[in-house]
Amino acid sequence: MFWVYEGHVKRLWWIDNLFRRRNNRRLKSNSEFNGREAPAFRLKSLFLWLRKMAKHFLS
Repeated sequence: MFWVYEGHVKRLWWIDNLFRRRNNRRLKSNSEFNGREAPAFRLKSLFLWLRKMAKHFLS
């Protein structure tokens, strides 16, 4: 799945930004979220979003 992310990272960066902006309030209250620069957390967020979209389109 990560090869898809790597291949489309430039096209999906704005989706990542939208996702994080929409969940900004929840993320700030999350103790695991420390600072704006947390690449692993951002990767996880985008991965979950992609999985949700895949379920939506493939169902």
